[in-house]
Amino acid sequence: MDNLTLLKTLKSKSMTFSLEEIQEIMDEELNKNPEEMDTELIDLCAEILDKVYFNTQGETAASGTESKSINENTKKNSKGIKFRKVLLIAAIFIIITSIAIPVNARYVHYETSDKIVQFFSGHFKIDLRSGNKNTISHSDENIDIVKNLNDAGFESIILPSDLLKNDYAKDDISISKDESYLTAEIDFKMDNDISGYISIIKHRTTLTEFAIGQEDINDQYDSVKQITVNGMDILVFNHEEKSHIEYVDNNIEYSIFLDKCSFDSAIKIAESL
Repeated sequence: MDNLTLLKTLKSKSMTFSLEEIQEIMDEELNKNPEEMDTELIDLCAEILDKVYFNTQGETAASGTESKSINENTKKNSKGIKFRKVLLIAAIFIIITSIAIPVNARYVHYETSDKIVQFFSGHFKIDLRSGNKNTISHSDENIDIVKNLNDAGFESIILPSDLLKNDYAKDDISISKDESYLTAEIDFKMDNDISGYISIIKHRTTLTEFAIGQEDINDQYDSVKQITVNGMDILVFNHEEKSHIEYVDNNIEYSIFLDKCSFDSAIKIAESL
């Protein structure tokens, strides 16, 4: 029986579930992962059990033996029900704080789409496949770093103009590949003391396409802004002087990590794409 049918049955005056069955339904929901819990179902079960266990003493229809049995059951179960209500409140709190609130509600002034990025239990979960990922124009192929990447097997590279102004030595670039991926890591240091590295991952097979643009961004960042530049949705993350830029162009993923870089400076770099 699905949860919707359960809810309708529990709300019905002709409900046929025993108290033990209702308890089991509630326990089953409480044992699920927070994102899978049906809080309305849990709340309804707790309400039914609470009414039965705490209101039975006021009923006059029970015999002396039945009343004694009910009173004993009440004493036995009252602590359990109170504890379960605490679990219910905790479960709802977890869901509200870490699952149900999309990042644009938490960081409303950054206008971030909850289809692309959400905030879960202290970290960001992104899905850039749901955004724009087809750039309009690519970086100039006459620039040395772009030439080097093209020679390595990348094509149609798109990097921020602010980073293309740097001089790159051969030691700054590391290329690796396997059957699934072609990867480049590029170290850089800008004139304004901002430093970091660029990670570029090209998916070489359709078998990994499902994973393009999907990532968990660790808890070192507490702010995010989404911007659209050159036909792409770009995410800029920040915490104090550390920033991180993420974007996707077709089957190539880009991650740019910036040290000693403010949020505003990172956004400016991203806008130069």
